[in-house]
Amino acid sequence: MENDKTCPEHVTVDLTGVGGWEDFWGRIQTAFVFSDGFGKNWDAFWDVLSKECPAGKVTVVGANRLPAAWKNSAGVPFPEMIRRILQRNQEFREKFNEPFDYEFVDA
Repeated sequence: MENDKTCPEHVTVDLTGVGGWEDFWGRIQTAFVFSDGFGKNWDAFWDVLSKECPAGKVTVVGANRLPAAWKNSAGVPFPEMIRRILQRNQEFREKFNEPFDYEFVDA
């Protein structure tokens, strides 16, 4: 299914009070206006972010409050995974002279 919505120029992802994994991925999907077909995993997040979301800035609020036990299959905590993907996107976009920045705000 095609996504008929547009990713905003400045995306704010509020992770304050996330109630579980489904809620976490739902907030990512909603903030970035990803389609209903979004895979809700790290690979899908990178794929859609790098190909379908031209946002110039991303602000992540409350990642510091995610449960410490939440890690990917390689043992990387979720806040670090978000940072790595956003940094990778920044480096990717620099190759095309496309501005991109991100920040983390504690909640």
